[in-house]
Order: sequence, then structure tokens, then C-alpha cells
Amino acid sequence: MQKGILQSSELFFYSGAFNPRLFFYPLSAGHFYCTSGYRVDRSSFDSILIAYIVRGTFSFLYQGRELMIKRGCIISPASVIPAHICELFELIKAREAISISRLSSRIYTLITGLFEETMDSEGENSLSFAAVRYMKAHYSEKITVEHMAKAVSLSPSQFSRQFKRQTGVPPYEYLLSLRLSKAKELLKTTELPVHEIACQCGFGGESSFISFFKKQEGIPPLKFRTVLF
Repeated sequence: MQKGILQSSELFFYSGAFNPRLFFYPLSAGHFYCTSGYRVDRSSFDSILIAYIVRGTFSFLYQGRELMIKRGCIISPASVIPAHICELFELIKAREAISISRLSSRIYTLITGLFEETMDSEGENSLSFAAVRYMKAHYSEKITVEHMAKAVSLSPSQFSRQFKRQTGVPPYEYLLSLRLSKAKELLKTTELPVHEIACQCGFGGESSFISFFKKQEGIPPLKFRTVLF
């Protein structure tokens, strides 16, 4: 354990054989009891760090901004997110054989929940909520950033900056992610041919869809359809 972390703390690492391009996966999970002088510095971190404060306060410095985090400050007491975090922690802690698809599903649920709670906290009239609602209604069409910006009454440049600040990703990247998610759903739940799925999900053509899908998932659409999760 690092200096400042008490002996009653727990830390567990996950390891498994899988294709990291296909799944979300945990590196480690821990429950830490820290002294008031505990400090950790990272110049880089190539994964998503999720911290839930059970008790006390925690000072977090990121990109020049310092945030004082305490219990209930970011995640409300009524939130379902702590339950997801605890469930994921227990799965890793158990050190039992567990499918990576099951772990990936739990992580996806957690990340989606965090995003939805952020959206809710900003209100249904927030720019990101309105833009995502527009994308979900029109993802099958040939929409551009200009169309999205017009839907929320902003210039394309203003819209792109504000959307990325609120969601962490550029608007068109979010649209492609939404289209990919819908395509994966159709591949698994229907027998529609690939060219029809490409059309319904707004990819325009079959070849461009296959190329994009393979780049993102590591396998072509028809192979994905046969993979068991």
C-alpha cells in the first residue's frame, strides 16, 4: 500500500484473457482508508478513474482546477451509482472465474449511469440533453454538426465547444458512437442484412459501415453477430 493508506484498506487487480478492443475491463478496484496527509500525483493515466467518497473529503486537482469532493457532493445519496460501484468491486474482490462480457456490461452500466446523472443534474433543457435527444431522433439521417447546432440555436463552433465541455467528446464522435451502438443492437437482435443495418443506422453505405465497424471493434459486423456474450 502507498504511504498514507491504512492497513485496513483493500486493493484487488483483475487479469483475464480477452480482446481489449471488444470490452470495457477493470484494471483494479480498491476500498481505501486514508490519513489526512494522503496524496497521490499522476502525470498521465491511460484509463478511466472512478472514485466514490464514502466518508470525509478529498481534494482533486485536474487540468488546473481544484475540486473539493465530499460524500454526496457529486453523487447524490439517492443515486444508484454507489450500488454499481460496490457490485463491481465485489466481483473483482471475489477472484472467481467471471466472463469479461459480464464485467464489461457492469462497467458500461456504471458509465452510462454517471453520464445520465450528469445530464439530469444539468436539467432537461441543457444543451447536451437537447443535442443528444436530437441525435437519437435523427441518427439514421444524414445529419451534420451544422444540423445539430441549428437544433439548439447555436453556431457550429459554439455548439461543438459547449457539447464537448459538457460530455467530454465532440458531437460528431458522439453521433458515430450512437450509430455504432444501434448497429450492434440490430446485429444481435435481428437478421437484417449488413447493408440494411448500415442504412438504418445512418452510415450511408455498406463498405463504409464495415470499415468503420472493424476499426472500432476489431472484427467485421458478421463476425460480431456470431460472437457469444
